[in-house]
Amino acid sequence: MTNDAQQKLLENCLSAAGWNPHSHCFSLHASCSSNSTIVLQEYIVKHAPELLIVFGRDAAQLLSPEFISGEIHSFENTRLIVTHHPEEMMNNPALKAQVWADLCLGVVQQ
Repeated sequence: MTNDAQQKLLENCLSAAGWNPHSHCFSLHASCSSNSTIVLQEYIVKHAPELLIVFGRDAAQLLSPEFISGEIHSFENTRLIVTHHPEEMMNNPALKAQVWADLCLGVVQQ
């Protein structure tokens, strides 16, 4: 996250949807190096999480250019959901509804 307000918004979104915002959370940014993607891939292989939520299209593109929001994708045998980055939600509060829908998609599929 780029600031405390974005982090708080992310935590509130996850908590409202019934997720624990402090467990197994990663934040990738478009400016991340390929090493960050490798670390995430290694984590997925080692821990085999059931679901990974990626906040931000740019971060999702680091994993695969095919990942878009509103759908469940598969990545290394892990279900993956892409939604909007907290900065986008702060700039356009109407996006919070889409983030909620994306998070609920993950809850329904558990």
